[in-house]
Order: sequence, then C-alpha cells, then structure tokens
Amino acid sequence: RPTSKRDINQLVGQIRRILRMDDDNLPHGFWNLHPDAKKRGFGRTYRSPTLWEDMVKTLTNCNMQWKGTVEMNRKLCRFLGHGCAAQSITSVEVGESDGLVCSFPTPRQIANGGPEYLKKHCRTGYRSPWIVELAQKFLVGEMNDLTTQPQPSTNGTVGNNKTAKQNLQKRILALKGFGVFASSNVMQLMGYFDVFPLDTETTRLFREEFGIAKSVSPSNIQDMAKHHYEQYAPYQFLAYWFDLWRNYERRKCDGVMSTRWSVQDCAGL
Repeated sequence: RPTSKRDINQLVGQIRRILRMDDDNLPHGFWNLHPDAKKRGFGRTYRSPTLWEDMVKTLTNCNMQWKGTVEMNRKLCRFLGHGCAAQSITSVEVGESDGLVCSFPTPRQIANGGPEYLKKHCRTGYRSPWIVELAQKFLVGEMNDLTTQPQPSTNGTVGNNKTAKQNLQKRILALKGFGVFASSNVMQLMGYFDVFPLDTETTRLFREEFGIAKSVSPSNIQDMAKHHYEQYAPYQFLAYWFDLWRNYERRKCDGVMSTRWSVQDCAGL
C-alpha cells in the first residue's frame, strides 16, 4: 500500500531522533571545545528511534558484557518483534537460526510476552520484570512526560536548568532497574551530555590512558573523571566517549579506526 503521510512523518521523526538532529549546536558546539574530535569528525552519536528502545537497551546493558547485551536484544527482536519483519525504522536484528529480519518489540508486545517468557526465550534474567513493568508504564501513558521532553539546549538555556535536570533524573531513578548508571545513560541519550554514566569502564580507561595507579579507588577515579571532563561542559559525555572509543580502537581492534572495523578486527569487544 502507499506510504501514508502519518507514516512518513513518523519515519522522519525517528530518523531525526537517531541522528540527534534536534540539537542545532551539534556537533559544532562540541568541536569548538575539542579540536581532536573535530579532526576526527566525532560528535554526533547515534541513539535508538524511540526512548522506549533506548531504555530497554540500557537495562540490558547493566551488569553485562557488550556481547551479552547484543544477544539479549537480538532475542527480544527475534521472539517478540512484529512478525519478525521490520515494519518501521525501529532497530533491526537478524535471527541467527533462519535469517529472519525482526523489528524491535513494542511495549505492547513485551507486556503481552510477560516476564517468564522473556526469561525463558530472551535470556533477560532478573531484568525481565523491570522490562515488562516499563512496557506497561509506556502503554498506560505514564512515560508521556519523558517522551515529550524537549531536547535540552546546549546553548545555555534549557540544558543549564539545573532544577529541571535534577527532577528529570529523579523521575528516571524512581523506575525499577534504573540506578545511577542507567539513569545517567538515559539522560545522555535524551541529550543531557553533562550527565554521563560512570562505571568500571571509566576506571579501566583512566588506568590505561591516564596512568592512574591501581591503588586509587574506583570512586576517586570517578571524581577525577568528572573533574577532567568539566573543561568540555556541557558536552562532558561526548568527550568521555571520544576517549573511550579511541581506547577501544587501540585495545581491542588492533588500532583500526571504527569506520573500518570488521568482526575479525574487534572480536574482543
């Protein structure tokens, strides 16, 4: 059937979200503070087409290596995605067994599946009831205030409204499964680059790239990271991700730039 105007508008909106096109200051505002990132052309990180998908992927990223995160999301798509056929611009995964292309499941598909189904087929473990509860909140409209949240400006207006930002993070922290790391990750995915997730990767990065001794505690290293990246405000997360990404290239991918990565180069990621 012909593509309707509504479908076209939805697709355009999702593409704009993926590419973070609602922030007019990206990437040039960040580049003004970070010449190395400008030389590399680094500054506009991808995200999912919907906040719902970003939040589910954040839950599957907690306490899990990247390979496990990818596998959980692959199974969510394979077992719950709409008809195992991509019907929109939502993220696409390929089922290993039969080559079917599956869309990322909607909140209703997750809610209909239930936590036990997710545990058995998608291997989401203890996260399963949290994912289902999140889906139910999206279905009844409890998350509308987050999905309609305006893109925080990095030009000194909305992005610097400390009270609004703190209230938003409290709102996310109140959701089951969303601790400090997860809520901070959702915040950066919503455009708050001055709130960034610090975890064991931060500790490893600073020890490998900045020469921090093993005797320094992870909490002290996180304090160092916050202080170090203040120079890039309000783009602290982008500067942190730039350093982390270069570290991945050197450490896991034999120095190959990510634009030329292959499965063989980066099997350790």
